[in-house]
Amino acid sequence: MPIYDYQCARCLCVSEVLQKHTDPPPVCKPCDIAMIRQVGAPSFRLEGDGWAHDNYGLTTGAKT
Repeated sequence: MPIYDYQCARCLCVSEVLQKHTDPPPVCKPCDIAMIRQVGAPSFRLEGDGWAHDNYGLTTGAKT
């Protein structure tokens, strides 16, 4: 299950929640309202010589 970032619209507190995509948003305890999912940075980076560098998957024709 992924970790999502949520923020309260009223008090602006932020929390990370481990949940399914289909689960309802958590409730901010001090404000008692549903929190809003935020866009977070991915937890990995594609660096160095890899599939992006050598165009993996972009074939120009079938080799037989």
